Amino acid sequence: MDNPNPITNANVSPINHAVMIRFVAFLLIGGLVLSGMSSVFAASTQDMTVKPLRIEKGTPVYSNRTLRIAVDVHRDGASIIQFTYHDRKFIRRDNETLPTLKEDGPTRLLFSIRDAKGRFFQIEKEVPGLCLRHGADEPPHIMGDTIELHRDSVIVELPAIDGAQSIEVRHRHDPKKEPRLLTVEAFDKAKYVPSNSKKFEDLNFALTSKGKLKKAKGKPTPPEAEGAPAPTNGTVTWPTPPDPNYKVWGNVDQVNSRINVVIVPDGYQTTEKAIMETHAQELVNAFRATTPFTEHDTFFNYILVYAYSTNSGTTQCDCNKMENTAMATFFPNTNPACGNDENRCLYYGGGCNPASVDNISAAELRAPAHDVTIVMVNTPRYGGCGGSRAVYSAGNASAKLIGIHELGHSLGGLADEYAYTNTCGTSAGEKNTSLNATQGSWPEWIGDIGAPRQGAQYFQQCVYRPEDNCMMRELGPPFCHVCNQLWALKIFGKLGSTAPITTAVPNPQAPISTTVNTPITLGITTHFPISTANNSVVWSVAGGNTSCVNPAPPSGNNIYAMTFSCAGTYNVMVTATADRAFVKSQKDGANKKTITWQVNVTQ
Repeated sequence: MDNPNPITNANVSPINHAVMIRFVAFLLIGGLVLSGMSSVFAASTQDMTVKPLRIEKGTPVYSNRTLRIAVDVHRDGASIIQFTYHDRKFIRRDNETLPTLKEDGPTRLLFSIRDAKGRFFQIEKEVPGLCLRHGADEPPHIMGDTIELHRDSVIVELPAIDGAQSIEVRHRHDPKKEPRLLTVEAFDKAKYVPSNSKKFEDLNFALTSKGKLKKAKGKPTPPEAEGAPAPTNGTVTWPTPPDPNYKVWGNVDQVNSRINVVIVPDGYQTTEKAIMETHAQELVNAFRATTPFTEHDTFFNYILVYAYSTNSGTTQCDCNKMENTAMATFFPNTNPACGNDENRCLYYGGGCNPASVDNISAAELRAPAHDVTIVMVNTPRYGGCGGSRAVYSAGNASAKLIGIHELGHSLGGLADEYAYTNTCGTSAGEKNTSLNATQGSWPEWIGDIGAPRQGAQYFQQCVYRPEDNCMMRELGPPFCHVCNQLWALKIFGKLGSTAPITTAVPNPQAPISTTVNTPITLGITTHFPISTANNSVVWSVAGGNTSCVNPAPPSGNNIYAMTFSCAGTYNVMVTATADRAFVKSQKDGANKKTITWQVNVTQ
């Protein structure tokens, strides 16, 4: 189950074998690299369309290496913590969409680089769990098992563009205003961490033609916010050769077409490697046994990064128990009673033993790729929290479910559905919680699951959830229908241009020329099996004289071999729709994609 579904005979209706041989040869020559995106990149805040910096066989490949940067961010500035690169092509996931920007919504950050010719590349990231409305020294906002820090690190992947000299970081905080500049910082050799034997001087980005470091325009913002305490570091021990840096469940060769969940361990001593691996395996097994992760297993990589702590366990502020652990996680002392349930938000970045997040970022950079992080803490005490990263107690009996629930916050964008305050809530996420008592934010599901239930997002009154129970309300029950729909759309949206149609051949961005009665073959690969009732592939033809197309467009095939008995200009289209068991047609989005070829037929 580790590979996307290839074009195989099992998925193809009988067609002319000579045509099939020609088509397969064409696939091998073409490399099956086309993403099928109609646009390459539009800078979201500058209305600027920029051509890809490198084109390879129709795919927007911006560089042959991927630059990965850990950036420390707070209200008053940003700075590079470390950066590295990997020898894999950078392919932008162009159709990953973000919701409409709201002033009270999750933090939005813009990361951009320019090459020596002024060509511009920018990525916009939504960072839940990071609050930039207050200074870095302010205590975090904790509600239930969700948290917002005022200072955190963000991992961003960018193309390693020749001649790029600096990174620019901006905070997009108001849809009516220009993004606020946080920093312009040159790539500093001292912050470069090699991912292989190459030295910083061996790279082309950030250097002049003479091999000297370019000077960035603009003044970098100091990493410390005024008045913010200088954080300390936990002590981390990394594995040494021949011990591996990481372990992958999935397919490491498909990091560009999978969601890469990085598991960062905390509180494991070098003698507890087996315990660490057992906890990670249990977490992966739990994800793979839980809907909708079961049905989307080929969409995920789970990557454990090996990191060891001086002490075992985690700091417990409410119990005055201090531990020197690599990622410096801790239980807070919201309630002074040791072990009180109100202190269950297990997290990092503050508490009674403040520490930086540099080691977490360093662990993430050691992984071959990164989309989201779960910090796995070696403690039997019940706890966890969801913010920009998910954190959970790996030694607790409910640990696996806590990890899945917390990822619902950090990756799925889901709200808690439980209620403990006997008052009237005045706000809701309007995803799986709503202030609308009649339809919620899920009217398409009302006919199946009934009216919304009162009590959600910590309030017993005035805030509504979709169903009686759900993984976001209580550990144990499955995700509700609305949550599964949101998960499915998030999964496909996160993968962007690599799903649901993975490749299309020949290049749909270039018109096809042929003659009457000469066979042509079009084909796609999908990121899901097309032979199920929940997924579909539908072909259609428009333009020209459609009665001249032979055979008629098939249904359920990923290859269409055809001839045209009349001259004309035809549009041949294929629409792939996935996850109909999870996504109502009214909400179709990233789970549905159409590719169109223009075919010019002459006598």
